[in-house]
Amino acid sequence: MDPVSSNVSWGSIETGLITSAFAQLGRYYNIPSRGPGAVTDSKLLDLQNGYERLMTLFCAATSGINYITCAGTYESSLTEALELLVIDDDLAGFVSRAKKGINVDENTLATEVIREVSQKEKKHYLGLKHSVRNIRKELYISKLADRNRRNIWRKQGSKDIIERAREKVDQILATQEGPGMDPDVEKRFDAYWETVKTRTMDDYRKLEGMEDATETGVSYGKEP
Repeated sequence: MDPVSSNVSWGSIETGLITSAFAQLGRYYNIPSRGPGAVTDSKLLDLQNGYERLMTLFCAATSGINYITCAGTYESSLTEALELLVIDDDLAGFVSRAKKGINVDENTLATEVIREVSQKEKKHYLGLKHSVRNIRKELYISKLADRNRRNIWRKQGSKDIIERAREKVDQILATQEGPGMDPDVEKRFDAYWETVKTRTMDDYRKLEGMEDATETGVSYGKEP
């Protein structure tokens, strides 16, 4: 809550902290957690909108919230924009990559490769198969961020991220065929749904990798 206006402040760092607390309570009681992410109080598609939505999404994702809500919204989640939906999809990719961290093992340390390059002056790391093979595993390639030099950016229309997101939305709407699906696929979905309906809360916890899941029945974890 904003101390001056008493309005709800969804885009505040406190929202991120409270969401992290939700995740901790969910783990303590061994039940799924739900919380907001990518939320902002901004009324425009501006810089405030961007940094608040990334901040709240990062808090929710890295703290372990199972179900993150509010993608594509702004103005304290009162307004929705299709452009923000595709931007949030990109932000989710960034955050997912961040959660994986840096993998350090014998392969990534590549001491033999370093030794080989140091002994052959005409070689460099970027030209090695080892580098090419491993760098693709480490990089997240943004769908919307512009990383070109200014001259190339200008030649391509000097577009900001909202313009690029709007083009992506138009492309999706133009090529998407609608909610219909192949009858065979629909039958398979119906059969799968019947299987899902038989699952218990404990089955859900196992699929989410939550602790203290039992083989049968429902366990609510530790006692307070």
